[in-house]
Amino acid sequence: MQESYKVAGIHVAHQIIDGELIVVDLLQGIYFSITGSGSTIWQHLVTGHAVDQIVNHMLLCYDASRTEIEATVDKLIQQLLDESLLTKSEEPAIPLAVPAADVVKRPFEPVKFEKYTDMDAALMLDPVHDTDESGWPAGTIDTVMKI
Repeated sequence: MQESYKVAGIHVAHQIIDGELIVVDLLQGIYFSITGSGSTIWQHLVTGHAVDQIVNHMLLCYDASRTEIEATVDKLIQQLLDESLLTKSEEPAIPLAVPAADVVKRPFEPVKFEKYTDMDAALMLDPVHDTDESGWPAGTIDTVMKI
């Protein structure tokens, strides 16, 4: 599968912190926590590596079967596409370096994909652009806190 992907747009912010991938959809005000092998898969996807290269790379680095890795990668891609965080790339895939032959395989961790909508109003409040005539944010505390 020579398909490659990219971040869906500038409305998607992402950061890996201590192995946990945090992805924020700034248009919808939703954030996601992705753990396990998800952060590794994400890094390869947004770098533009082809899906088959990602699977082969993970087979060399993780103690898991091809079936398990392929299913994990495919499921995560579908979740990211469903949430409009990822889109197919029209650019050619970027080659992925093959790890050293003597690499010690790590235990494979299934992806845990969690979606949070509890801060949507706060994430969507833009204090730079959503201002009133006085220059203060136009949203009210009731809007932000949903009181």
